[in-house]
Amino acid sequence: MKVALLLPANIMHTPYLNYYTRILNENGVDYDIINWNKLNINENVKGYTYNFKCDYETNAINKIKGYYLFSRFVRKTLKKENYDKLIVFIPQLALFINDLLKHEYKGKYILDIRDFGKANRYSEKLDSIINNSEFTVISSKGYKSWLPSKYNYVISHNTLLEKNSVIKKNLATDLRNKKEVIISNIGVIRNYDENCKLIDALSNSNRFKLKYIGEGISEDDLRLLCKQSNVYNVTFFGRYKKAEELEFYQKSDIINVITPKKKIGNHTAMANRFYNACISKRPMLVTKGSYMAEVLKKHDLGIELDLDNDNIPKKIDTYINRFDYKKFSQGCNDFLNEIENDQKIFVAKVTEFIKYK
Repeated sequence: MKVALLLPANIMHTPYLNYYTRILNENGVDYDIINWNKLNINENVKGYTYNFKCDYETNAINKIKGYYLFSRFVRKTLKKENYDKLIVFIPQLALFINDLLKHEYKGKYILDIRDFGKANRYSEKLDSIINNSEFTVISSKGYKSWLPSKYNYVISHNTLLEKNSVIKKNLATDLRNKKEVIISNIGVIRNYDENCKLIDALSNSNRFKLKYIGEGISEDDLRLLCKQSNVYNVTFFGRYKKAEELEFYQKSDIINVITPKKKIGNHTAMANRFYNACISKRPMLVTKGSYMAEVLKKHDLGIELDLDNDNIPKKIDTYINRFDYKKFSQGCNDFLNEIENDQKIFVAKVTEFIKYK
């Protein structure tokens, strides 16, 4: 048995790749990663790498060109190595090799969907790709709102719950006694418009401190906004090491998980920081009406905000004044138990998939 993992991205941006390689390694299955090196960096990939620069600023035409060139590279590599089964990440790539999947790998590949891309608009072709897969994996149950409803999807959450076991100390914190409340955005810094509204609402507050830890497409613009507006209660940390991440959560009081209202991908996704916040026992700010808001309300994990209509400082203050750590902690544990059950099903399905040619 030999498996190919088809990844149109850099390894550093796809932690979910490890969810599969771990299972393959544990079962002694030979595999190659066939990836697209969009950033022109050396990642020592186990397998084959296609180099073609394609970053945040690349226009749509060149992105399409990149997918086409990478799909040709994939075809040549698959023909050369004659793999038994495939794991295909991102529907955009699947569209470019749909004929190959249908005629040579029908029922012999897993499709993994981690976000809403433009390829998802081609519903008939996407339906065919899902139908011809052994099964399709999604990272959020919210995606079922825009995916074909007739299929049973396997959930693979954007987290490794082993991180939960490394937190030994008591993380209990009574927000009601905090004179200074730290609200942190940890990870990729994006969603400029939404963060502008949050910064404006809490600008120069003596109680609330906003921290942006990481880097991303909106970092420079948000820095400039704060400088031009003389905002003194917002700080930027920049790039950090992955090993430092949970410590940043523990040093925060509330985690910023705000996403755009009008983008279906963001509105139906589950952000990695949502899981990290629960693991670290930190409440969150999420966008009202989003799928994450549904989960948050179910388990009482924080505050849902309408950035356009809420009195944001008052709403956060009200939450803090009523904060019950014991109840909140139980909500985190209940949510994480649900995730653990979903992950067990995912592992079992992938393990079964790689048993037979």
